[in-house]
Amino acid sequence: GYQQQLVDLMSSGDGVLLSFATGECGNETWGGLSADRFANANIELLNNRGIQYTISTGGAKGVFTCSSTSGADRFLDRYMGAQLQGLDFDIESYMSSDQLSNLMQNVLYLQQKNPTLIISFTLASIASTADASSINDIGKSVLTAASNAGLKYVVNLMAMNYG
Repeated sequence: GYQQQLVDLMSSGDGVLLSFATGECGNETWGGLSADRFANANIELLNNRGIQYTISTGGAKGVFTCSSTSGADRFLDRYMGAQLQGLDFDIESYMSSDQLSNLMQNVLYLQQKNPTLIISFTLASIASTADASSINDIGKSVLTAASNAGLKYVVNLMAMNYG
């Protein structure tokens, strides 16, 4: 069938979530594509068309880590543009406490350099639990680490249907 670019179906001021960057920040990949190839195919076009975008990392099967400020700078610089709205961290897989702490410290570093950047965490919610908790242990660890780092953030709870 006929294929059309997403941006041709969108108007200036619309927004898109680009998902999912995985691996180590600064050397991340996109479903097997290099970060440079992905960025070169999308970022300038989105900015030129006035389409707002958010970069999302991780996902159900992916892990995104960030262990250095130089990697964090390379990561953000690659996607920076007038229409970049924020960074979303979809954390559904286990990360060690060191990986999580490093990620939060480097996200804080980016947030301090770019105070208008919206930081969000996409976390799996639990439909019903005995203690009325709405997130699992991974989500609790993420929010604790984000708060401990002093981040300003938004939470996107994913409603999951496991049955």
